[in-house]
Amino acid sequence: MTPHHPARPADAGSCGRDSGSTPRPIPTRPTGRSRTGPRLGLLAWACLPAAIVVELVVAAVVRTTGAMPYDLLRSTISDLGVRSCGELAYPLGPVFLCSPAHTLMNASFVVSGVLLAVGAVLTAPLLPRGRLRGFLVTLWVVAGVSTALTGLVPVDVDLALHTLASTPVFLAQPLAHVLTAVALRRTRPRLAAVGVLVGAVTLVTGGGFTLWMEAMRLGGLFERVTTWPALLWLGVHAVTTLRRTSRPARVAATSVDSLDRAGTGTLP
Repeated sequence: MTPHHPARPADAGSCGRDSGSTPRPIPTRPTGRSRTGPRLGLLAWACLPAAIVVELVVAAVVRTTGAMPYDLLRSTISDLGVRSCGELAYPLGPVFLCSPAHTLMNASFVVSGVLLAVGAVLTAPLLPRGRLRGFLVTLWVVAGVSTALTGLVPVDVDLALHTLASTPVFLAQPLAHVLTAVALRRTRPRLAAVGVLVGAVTLVTGGGFTLWMEAMRLGGLFERVTTWPALLWLGVHAVTTLRRTSRPARVAATSVDSLDRAGTGTLP
C-alpha cells in the first residue's frame, strides 16, 4: 500500500508566480576592491599640482643663489634640471645654465610623470566605456612617460634625446585634457566646461611651442601655459570627485540606477 503524503504548502510569496518565470536579480553593491583602483588613481592625480610648487621652489633657489639668470617667461622648465653649469647651444643661440636644485627638479619630473600615467590607468573605469576610454588613457600615459623621461634625460646631458623625449607631452597632454573634459560633460558639466575651454588654449600653445621655432624666445611662457592648467584641472577633478563619492549619504543611497552608471564617469 502506497503511503499517502500530504500536499506541500506553497512557499510564501510564490502565489500567482509563473513557475517558468525567471526571478529578477537583486542588485549588489560594488565591492570595495572595485572602488580601490579608481580612488588610488584619483589620489595620484590629486598630487599633481605639487609639481608646480616644486618647480617654483627650484626657480626661486636658482634666482636667490644667482646661479643663472632665470626668467619664468623666457627660460624653459627643463633649464631647471641641468646637472652641470655651462653654456648650452640652443637653436636660437647659446644660453648659460646652472641649477643647484636640479636633483629635486628632475625627481619632480619623474614622480609627476609616473603619477600622471598610473592615475590615468587606474581611473579608466570612471570614463565612458568605448574606444574613447582607451584613447584617453593612452594619451595620458604618453604624456606621463614623456614627463618622466624629461627628468631622466636632462637637457644638458643630451639635447637631441631630451627634445625627442619631452616633445610628446606638449601635444598629448592638452589633447587628453580637452577630450577628458568632453567625456565628463554629463556627470561634471561645470568642470567639463572649464576643462574644454582651458584645454583648448593649452592645445594651441602646445602646438605653437612644438611647431614654431620663434616660440622658444618665450619658451617658459609657452611651456607653462601648456602644462600647468592640466595639472591643476586634474587635481581639482580628483579632489572634488573623491569628496563627492566619500559622502555617507551618497554611499547609503546606492541604487540600481547608480549601479547602471558605474563606469560612465562616476564612482559607485
